[in-house]
This record gives sequence, C-alpha cells and structure tokens, in this order.
Amino acid sequence: MKTIISVIISYILLVIVGTLFFGTVIMLYQAATAFVVGTPLTLFSFRGMMNGMLVFFPVGSLFIPMFLFLMLIRHSRQSKIAGIITVAVISLLTWTFAVPASFEIAKAQNVFSEKKARRLSPGFFREIDNAVYYFTSVDSRGYASGIEIKENDVSSHVYSLEKVHLFYDKQIGNSDTKKDFADPIIGNGLEVPVMLKHSMRLLGFIEEKAFESWNQGYFSWLMFISMIAAFIAVSGLIECSVWRLVNAFYVIIVTILILVINCLAFNNIFDSLIFRLTNVFPFLERFSNYVFVALNIFFVLVLTFVGILSAGLKATSKE
Repeated sequence: MKTIISVIISYILLVIVGTLFFGTVIMLYQAATAFVVGTPLTLFSFRGMMNGMLVFFPVGSLFIPMFLFLMLIRHSRQSKIAGIITVAVISLLTWTFAVPASFEIAKAQNVFSEKKARRLSPGFFREIDNAVYYFTSVDSRGYASGIEIKENDVSSHVYSLEKVHLFYDKQIGNSDTKKDFADPIIGNGLEVPVMLKHSMRLLGFIEEKAFESWNQGYFSWLMFISMIAAFIAVSGLIECSVWRLVNAFYVIIVTILILVINCLAFNNIFDSLIFRLTNVFPFLERFSNYVFVALNIFFVLVLTFVGILSAGLKATSKE
C-alpha cells in the first residue's frame, strides 16, 4: 500500500510541477516567436500560460512511466510489482481520459490552429534570406515599401551599394530557416541549440500524430495508445541488473528508442520493408497502416520476457 501511495503522489507532483514549469517555458517561447521589434512585448498572459500547459501535457504524459520507473529503481525497498501495476493503471487512465480531455479543451481554445502572420514594423533593418531590407512603411495588409540591399555574389554577408534599390508595395515574409519567428531580427538573434531543436520537433510531431489519431476516432486512438503499452513494458528493465544506475540507463535509453522508432513508423520510413512483406504475405496488406502497432507489440513482448527472466534469475540467486 505504501508503494501505491508513493507512486500516486509522485505522479501528481510530476504532472503539476512539470506542466506548470514547461507550460511557462512554452508561453515564453511563444511570446518570443510572436514578438515584432517596435511593438509592445507581453511575456506573461493567462491564456498563453494555459495554452502552454495544454500543449505540454500530452507530451509530458509520454514520459510519466519512465520517471515513475526511475523512482522505483531509486527506492529499491518498495514493492516492484505493486509499483509497476500502479504505473500501468495511472498511465492507461491518463491516456484514456485525461489526454483526450486536454485535446477537447485545446480544440475549443484553437490551441493547435495555425497562427496568423504578424505585420512587421517599419524603421528597422532586417536580414531575410540573401538580402537586407529597411521598411519605411508597412500598411495594414502587411505590404511594405523601403530599401532592399542584396548580398554580393562573391562573398556572403558582404553587401554592395551597387545592389541597393527601392521597392514599393511588396509583401515580404520571414526566411524559410526562421519561419517559426514573426520577426527575422528575433529569429536571427536567438539560436536554439540543435539537440533541443530536434527534440522539440520530435515531440511536436508525436503530439500532432496523437491529436490526429484522437480526431480519427476510437479505433485510431486505441492503436496510438499501443505506444503507451510499450512505455509501460519498459518496467521489465528496472531489475535486469544488480546496479541501479545501469537499470536507470536502460530505462531511459529504451524509452527514447521506442519514441524514435514510433516517429520513424509514423513518417513511413518502413514502407519499402512493408511492401516486400505484403508481396510475400498478402494478408498483411490490411494492417500496413498500423506497422507502429506491430512494433509496439514486439516491444511489449520482448520487454515483458526480459522482466520475467530477470525476476526469475533474481529469485534463483536468492535460493
């Protein structure tokens, strides 16, 4: 009973602290990406905070089993079986009820809708693609007039006065590499670390697929939750070694591996392999859209076998 209460309290703290912290981070990031130099900057807003929490909650829920398993590894005296069962029940309840509820609220608040492009302000030099622009005026439609200075053909970031010309009533957007930012000045000034950028894209892609699956109906949502079953099955690694640090390392690495492989499956990376298999086994064609489910079932079976084997070896060593 002590283990069950401990897991539940840890879950509640993880959800509250994680959602509040990362919701604030997302709010600040969205404020930075939406900011246009020369306009008032609003860092905190209640709506922005709520939107950040709604964006983070489904992604954060993916890692709840991993963190709870790490807690079980840390506290070795707690009942592992009771802890694993509690984590499994909490995770499944979260993805059956709480995450769909968060999607409902997010949909009502238009959290995942495409943001409108903001109008750039005049009076600033902006580097966009291979040119520098100075807007003397920008109308309500977003069309600007001003000066354009193009890069020298020989050396980048070297500008020649011979390539300066005026433009009128022209719509100029952000560069493709900085399209997340409303203003190129902010986009060029803020360099997001490569690892963080790829991690954000990976998690954003998973959340997008989760939202799509939920919108497509109960069956698609049930198929998506197979990934959560794979995360729960990682519990088979919490006692596979006598060293707790090694067990923690295994849990983290395998959780990330499951996430990455599911992303690859969602991106149709395995299409060529599926095509070959369906040529040999035609009956598999009806399941070709759910290859990630087969992969998750494979993870569940392998990790469960590892867990049973580890428990058996541990029991034998005590005799």
